[in-house]
Amino acid sequence: MYPLESEPHLNCKLLVMDGTGKPVSRKGAISSLEDFEQLKDEYYQLRGWNVATGMPMWESLRKLGLQDVTISI
Repeated sequence: MYPLESEPHLNCKLLVMDGTGKPVSRKGAISSLEDFEQLKDEYYQLRGWNVATGMPMWESLRKLGLQDVTISI
């Protein structure tokens, strides 16, 4: 496994690892608009957000104990 202690600036909770366990970075990579939209939709779905609006869905807010927030949305 890759020694993450050697890179203290990395947030280990947000890392994606390659097959060898080394952190993968896409900094500076260029993607097509279609790839971006697909990744964005997947990101929204994983977090329980409405894909069309980008806003959290009521059920997601409820799970976080934020049902009162839905009144103002």
